[in-house]
Amino acid sequence: MIDHINTAFPEEKRPMMYKIMKYWGRTPHNIWAEYIEKYSKKGDVILDPFCGSGVGVIEAVKNGRKAIGVDLNPIAIFQANMIAKNLNIELFEKE
Repeated sequence: MIDHINTAFPEEKRPMMYKIMKYWGRTPHNIWAEYIEKYSKKGDVILDPFCGSGVGVIEAVKNGRKAIGVDLNPIAIFQANMIAKNLNIELFEKE
């Protein structure tokens, strides 16, 4: 009955964007991505009520979902917002 969740996903190497801020509760991005892909559809809303460093929220946005992240730490929320934003490379290089 639980075969769909009785699977081990090994943690992959973290991309640099997830190493910006040390956060004790960081979770593996690839595991978030696996669950988001498997249990939601594009355009769905993913809620991470304890988003911490924002991995779940960022992975949701990267995978075409909307995301709501809640945390008591305003720095964690700021970090997640900044990482999830689109970066205009031309403007960045110009500046």
